[in-house]
Amino acid sequence: LEVQTLFLVAIYLIKVYAKVKLKIIPKSNF
Repeated sequence: LEVQTLFLVAIYLIKVYAKVKLKIIPKSNF
């Protein structure tokens, strides 16, 4: 794989993780 591909995949995973984390935190707090 190219470095650019790995970079894009990393960004995608971070975005997905951020969305999941934002969805879980409000539920656990409230």
